[in-house]
Amino acid sequence: LKTFDASRHAAYAKGGTFGATTDTTANCSGGGTIRIETSFARPSASSAGDRVAVTYDNCIDLLARTETDGKLEFVLTYAGLGDYFREPAYDVRVTYTLTQMRTIDRSGTSTVDGSLVLESVRSAVRTGHDSFAAPRLESSFTPLAGARSWSTVNDFVARNDYTTSTTTTTLDGTVAGSDGLNEGSVIVDTTTPFVRAIGHYPHVGVLTATGDQGTKAEVRAIDDTTVRLSLDAN
Repeated sequence: LKTFDASRHAAYAKGGTFGATTDTTANCSGGGTIRIETSFARPSASSAGDRVAVTYDNCIDLLARTETDGKLEFVLTYAGLGDYFREPAYDVRVTYTLTQMRTIDRSGTSTVDGSLVLESVRSAVRTGHDSFAAPRLESSFTPLAGARSWSTVNDFVARNDYTTSTTTTTLDGTVAGSDGLNEGSVIVDTTTPFVRAIGHYPHVGVLTATGDQGTKAEVRAIDDTTVRLSLDAN
């Protein structure tokens, strides 16, 4: 999965400034255009609904020797950010959407389509949760020479819940792809959340991974020093 660097390409939009609302289109160095849209409720501080969208239209970057097409968008929602995360209570959620992103460089062609959601909540010191979600994310890479590789992620959520003494972890979703999965898919399901005390490994928890051909693997925490791995090759 290649990284699409919106901050670097934003330099093309020299006429745009981060105010309440901006909409700037500029020519890329080798042809094509880049459009940068921003919307901020309060120009001097972040707030719920803040948005940055970058749309590439066959944008050729002569310095990086890339051609980029598609759109990426960041949307921020939160209630009470605190003092730049130094205060104990905050609630932050960022949605990152990529729409038919395509980049061609000297190694080949990369594509990404889908969304990611990052969330971090604290109600007090070490009390709250962090989560990473991918409702749908599809990516591929076609090298100049060789076979195309691809992957998809659906309904994927990784989450840590914190108390002052423990961390509870869950991991659920479906992953499919070519490399490592042999054009197949795996359903990951945390049937029993993994719980660990601070400074220790999990002392309880069960995770199962089920392949599309019926094979199944199970990881079970027996205590904070023992894990049992079971495999049913069917």
